[in-house]
Amino acid sequence: MQRLCNAKLVASAQELKDWEQKYRAGGMGYGTAKKRLAELLHEYFEPYRQKRAELKNDPGFVNSVLKSGAQRARAVAQATMDRVRRATGLRG
Repeated sequence: MQRLCNAKLVASAQELKDWEQKYRAGGMGYGTAKKRLAELLHEYFEPYRQKRAELKNDPGFVNSVLKSGAQRARAVAQATMDRVRRATGLRG
């Protein structure tokens, strides 16, 4: 069960307990567990795949978010650089 320690990120506690019991009883191999883990990962990431597809179909929205973020980052960077210049004496 050590090899599947990361399965706890996507499998329920009950499912992990069932896997452990099957391993100990000899009724389940790694191949079966890997197939189920692949299913769980596919299910887990489904909402993220859907969101990506939505964003892919709306480049205008993506560009506006990027532009807005760049403006905010530029303002923070400018304030930081002003403090650095004052602290180092590069600006009076």
